[in-house]
Amino acid sequence: MFCLPVGAQQRPPVGAPTSNVEVNTLPLARPDTQALEDFLSGLIGGLLRSSNVEGLSLVIVKGGDVLLAKGYGVTHSGSSEPIDPELTQFHLGSMSGLMTDVAAMQLVEQGRILLDEDVGAALGERDRKISIGDLLIGRTKADPGLLDSVVAHVSGEPAQTYVRDHILARLGMTHSGFDGTGFVTTGGDMGRFMLAMLNDDAASAKILQPTTVEQMKQMQFTHHAALAGLTYGFAEMQRNGWRGVQRDGESEGFQARLVMIPEIRTGYFIAINGNADPGFWRTLDDALFDHLFPMRETEELAISSLPAPTASNGNEAARTYALGARAGYDFLRAPRALRIRTGASGSLTLWDGETTILQPHAGGFWRSANGNIRVVLENGDIVIDTRVYKRDEMLLVYIGLGALAALGLLGFAAYRIMRA
Repeated sequence: MFCLPVGAQQRPPVGAPTSNVEVNTLPLARPDTQALEDFLSGLIGGLLRSSNVEGLSLVIVKGGDVLLAKGYGVTHSGSSEPIDPELTQFHLGSMSGLMTDVAAMQLVEQGRILLDEDVGAALGERDRKISIGDLLIGRTKADPGLLDSVVAHVSGEPAQTYVRDHILARLGMTHSGFDGTGFVTTGGDMGRFMLAMLNDDAASAKILQPTTVEQMKQMQFTHHAALAGLTYGFAEMQRNGWRGVQRDGESEGFQARLVMIPEIRTGYFIAINGNADPGFWRTLDDALFDHLFPMRETEELAISSLPAPTASNGNEAARTYALGARAGYDFLRAPRALRIRTGASGSLTLWDGETTILQPHAGGFWRSANGNIRVVLENGDIVIDTRVYKRDEMLLVYIGLGALAALGLLGFAAYRIMRA
């Protein structure tokens, strides 16, 4: 997790811009949501009190309506202004690229670029050995602004202008836009975006055809058939028997998370003004997900012909690991380090802030009892969904040096005893 340096000033959410565009308010769902509101008020209130997060905006959509749009806490430290889900803006940081992804998919729909087209060709330059699809999946080490350059070159207008006119304006996202640091938006506007991406016919047709929306949610890459993978613009997730897509964002003093379950057209968006640790996001995300999407039984399909990992594989995996380069779009929940120890019958004990027992499973992976955590050993690395953890060799060096120092002290003590 990347936190601000000690003493660094957090930038408060900027004021909402004015607009002459008339926009209908979000259609609020009418079922009894009091139990949900009470649950979230207690959960989020406790998290805010125990963290450096001053405020939070939450929007939940379901079946073409907004189930909940609510602000918690204040806009910034020292302020008494409450979070307003329709007006309080948050910087989305790396999630800003999602708008460029949608812009690129619009150009794909129009036949102006191809998903397998080399980026250099799209820019009228030499080949770069990177395709448009690669940029959308988010696995390359290319400049994050490269897709913006493609959109600008092909459309003939700056990428920010294109996004404003062809996405934000069409969806009525009048409190969203760009400032000197990137894309800013509100919970209410992201609710409108989720309605479009969850294939609400009226909303999605304003920016993408339903078939294109579905294409964006289809898995394009995975490290292993048992793991969640990457789509055009999102990371997959598998939890409680549900398949979803997610996207995280982070900027100085801000973090945001978007989760959608396409099967039941439900999703939620969370934005905070602060830099929370993975424990904050796990507690909030798990509680919210479990409340909205309870565990359901699903049949474990045959993943591959590989056998279950052996005890020898478990011994090979028993190491300390550090999170490698951020692959994909899900990182707020990810601990920076984890430790694995072997257990009985080839099982693993995973510690990443919490302790989880993982059992070997046919198909060449380990999984938790509820199936929410799946782990693969790949070329000496541990892979959990789209995140790759590298062996923390420096930590092993420190442990080795510590052991040598301890042996030296024991030897010196033995020498003193012998001389006495």
